[in-house]
Amino acid sequence: MLLNLSCDDQNNHMNELNKAEPEIITLSELGDLSKVKNQLNHGVKVDTLDSCQWSPLMKAAQNGHEDIVRLLILQGANLEQADKGNYTALLLAASRNHANIVEILIKNGAQLDHQEDTLGWSALIWATKLNHVKTVKTLLKNNANKNIKDFKGFTALDWAKQNKSEILIQLLK
Repeated sequence: MLLNLSCDDQNNHMNELNKAEPEIITLSELGDLSKVKNQLNHGVKVDTLDSCQWSPLMKAAQNGHEDIVRLLILQGANLEQADKGNYTALLLAASRNHANIVEILIKNGAQLDHQEDTLGWSALIWATKLNHVKTVKTLLKNNANKNIKDFKGFTALDWAKQNKSEILIQLLK
């Protein structure tokens, strides 16, 4: 699996380890709905950020915690919050094949064709590169732009061909 490279450079790694992560972010990553609700009820901001600019929504989306994603959206979470590499919750959910969360984010207004800054990948390119058929179908159903090119000049179809994924090739033609 490919990793989010945006906050992992060697120069900052030790500094990042030494900074305490806000509790709501940790709880969102772990999927503890009741404790996330408790944090919000006690005034913790829904868009609290860690040192890499990750929000609770981003952590919940990446880790497949649909109930927390829904709660955070209801509480007004910024769907377009991006980390240091310009990754958003939608990109993170797509990269982990969380098609239901991708659908929720899109239906609530998340930018469908956003590209991150490390490789220039959109959610569709991420999902295609990783052979996440369900997520690719979800993105295409919602009119993701198939013609976006990453920093290498590759489209999602180019990645499907490189991976020899016949099902994705057919979906992306």
